Amino acid sequence: MDITGPVVLISDLHLTAEDPTGLECFYAFAQQLQGVEQLYILGDLFEYWIGDDSAEALGLTGVCAALKGLNKSGPKITLMTGNRDFLLGQDFCRSPGCQLLQEPAEAEISGHLILLQHGDKLCTDDINHQRHRAIVDQPSWGKKFSQ
Repeated sequence: MDITGPVVLISDLHLTAEDPTGLECFYAFAQQLQGVEQLYILGDLFEYWIGDDSAEALGLTGVCAALKGLNKSGPKITLMTGNRDFLLGQDFCRSPGCQLLQEPAEAEISGHLILLQHGDKLCTDDINHQRHRAIVDQPSWGKKFSQ
């Protein structure tokens, strides 16, 4: 489906309760998205994420509420995980009504096919990081971690 209205792409916000200024900036940003058709969050929305039931423990329920409010009154929200919030899953996306994308993904925007990805997998010279991602990207690893 071709998206023809305004589109916003963001990544690497690294939101955390330890940075209240960053959270306030995100809330202010979210208020500016009226009239935007699509918001793509391309990874690392959070500095870290330890499971889809962790928003309260991490002090990030306000971010979840902001996303839910956005989805009701503004853009459709599509979320991709990054190298820090790779444990985000469908359970997290369900409440605010986000769509979870697997990396890489494609989107058609104003007649142009666009490749969407977080980008850390392009750092092929960082062998240790690539090994780490190969492990944590396995669904079985995330399930074991969450138990």
